Amino acid sequence: MKNRRNFKCTLYYSIFRESAQALKKIFLEKKRIFLLYIEYKLCVI
Repeated sequence: MKNRRNFKCTLYYSIFRESAQALKKIFLEKKRIFLLYIEYKLCVI
């Protein structure tokens, strides 16, 4: 039973880690788009 619980924890941990990396990636992409948008706005003005 303990081994099974450990497997579940490992599974949850891997899922959490994957989603955390995905969120980080999305955040960095949004940041880059935001910076490009600011540069564009400064050029237009």
